[in-house]
Amino acid sequence: MQIVYSIEQLQQLRRRWSKPARKRAASEYILDIPELTGAENDRISARINRYRHTCGCITAGVGVAVAAIFPALSYFAGGHAWSTLSPLIGLLYLGLVLSAGLLGRQLGIIWSALRLRQVVTATLREATAIRELQRQYSHTGR
Repeated sequence: MQIVYSIEQLQQLRRRWSKPARKRAASEYILDIPELTGAENDRISARINRYRHTCGCITAGVGVAVAAIFPALSYFAGGHAWSTLSPLIGLLYLGLVLSAGLLGRQLGIIWSALRLRQVVTATLREATAIRELQRQYSHTGR
């Protein structure tokens, strides 16, 4: 578990997480940024950890299901029977299903990385704005 205590630490992590070839470690991140409330820190920490640990399983499953069901329904709805299915068509069908799973997995990982970047960027923007307001407020002497 790693605790993030400042905006600067979160900026460093965003730069590190934005490198696509880097394998993400399995550690959990907990935000404890003073500019945010405890509930905000907890909510954002949960979102960051969820997006960091996404493996693409759900989108891979959807890809496999779509690639397996629709071509098969189309084939058999067209009046074809199992006995007319050639080995070549079977191999192409299997390749389609496997490719759809791999593509679905990659799309899920990419989507998750984009969402992670959006969450961290929005958090940094909000925390920086709060910090700036606190500075202005403390300089005015109110």
